[in-house]
Amino acid sequence: MRGGRRAPFPRGAAQKLVRPGESVLVTALLGGAYSSTATTLVLARRSREQPNVPMYAGATVLASAMMYVRLTVLVLLFAPPLGVALVPRLLGLAAGAGAAGGLALYLGSRARNEGSRAEGEALRHPLEIGSALLFAVVFLILSILTRWVATHLGAAGVRVLAAVVGAADIDPFVLSLASGASGAISSDVPVSAILIAAASNDVAKAGYALMFGDRRVGRVACLALVVLAGVTAALAFR
Repeated sequence: MRGGRRAPFPRGAAQKLVRPGESVLVTALLGGAYSSTATTLVLARRSREQPNVPMYAGATVLASAMMYVRLTVLVLLFAPPLGVALVPRLLGLAAGAGAAGGLALYLGSRARNEGSRAEGEALRHPLEIGSALLFAVVFLILSILTRWVATHLGAAGVRVLAAVVGAADIDPFVLSLASGASGAISSDVPVSAILIAAASNDVAKAGYALMFGDRRVGRVACLALVVLAGVTAALAFR
């Protein structure tokens, strides 16, 4: 953007196109498509200002549903052979979480007072150069690390790495698997590793919701995300 001023994401242009009551939905959908972890933190902090349990807990789950949609796109673009096994599971998880989160958000928004608006911090634009460079560095490190783990520690090592890395940043790890970094082991390992990383990410977000959000909102969001993580982990070993 000219003038050196960055537009916040998704609060900038997106919120100008919607009514105030829809801003939480926009944050969940667009923010979740970019980073469900960052979106969870934003929603948690907003919930302290307006502790609407179904709306903010639902939005948090909906943001995680968008993570599964994003992973589906990444797999189809960069690792089509994994799509046969992964895509049905990812889309099923996205649909289930999206339906539950969307319904809760809808019920919460109906109960919201007329004219009220939760003003909160916005996510930074996803295309900032600093973020892109950091992503590239993390991707390179994880590609090397994943290949080393696959060679020396095998399938079990890759799955443990997935659980650890998934709690922090899932996309670079998924792309490292999609690029063939785990080529030294059987093809079913990347499938289970991606799902384990997603489950680990959900558990981390459950903790963030509990720590940074309103107490009641945090408890409900935490429980929902832990259930989602459990289902995801179960599908990893199906």
